[in-house]
Amino acid sequence: MLNFNKHINQIKKGGVNVIINKLIFFIYLILLVPVYLISIPIVILIRLIRPWFLIRWQELITSRIGHFASNTEIYCCKRDAGINSPSQMFLDVFCLRKYVCNKQLEKMWRHRLIILPRWIIIPLLRVNRIFNIFISGGNYHEIELYNLSAERDANNLFEKFQTHIGFNKEEELKGKEILKKFGIPYNAKFVCLNVRDSGYLDRYKEHNLRDWSYHSFRNGDIDKYILAAE
Repeated sequence: MLNFNKHINQIKKGGVNVIINKLIFFIYLILLVPVYLISIPIVILIRLIRPWFLIRWQELITSRIGHFASNTEIYCCKRDAGINSPSQMFLDVFCLRKYVCNKQLEKMWRHRLIILPRWIIIPLLRVNRIFNIFISGGNYHEIELYNLSAERDANNLFEKFQTHIGFNKEEELKGKEILKKFGIPYNAKFVCLNVRDSGYLDRYKEHNLRDWSYHSFRNGDIDKYILAAE
């Protein structure tokens, strides 16, 4: 009943656009039914071969730029350092969330990780979790990305490994052209200000139906930095 009231309130607040989005999502769920059915024997097989070859999966945290950059980089560093890595042969695969906060980050991570469509990974993840209710062992197939240790570089790995993503020559040239348009000469030193506001959370439909004001204490007013910048 609570979920039903939640959908009604969202429709009242969002209007026709919300109704259309919910219908599209409902059709999407119907189309996923065969995928979930196929995922059942696949998960069984993946569990059976685990002692010899481990397949792991996870959904990257793509809706926030901080998590998309740092959590993913910490995973790569831990993998290189052998921290929390499986002892047997393994394959790690990922998918993106519905909303991707930064397309350039997505492009660069796709060069470093195996990123598959959501409609493949999410059914495997959910079916595996359902199996885990009755038969333990499913946690071995999930990559650690969401807990506190996945968000903090407690082992100082950033100092020990080179960054796993970076701009190629074409992207660096494009960046220099953008700086030139801003009036910043080539090789000039400059300072960037990172000032958070509510624009991102207010912009996307994913967030419009939820009150994110409890994050407002983290926001700042860019105009208050003018004197320091000058």
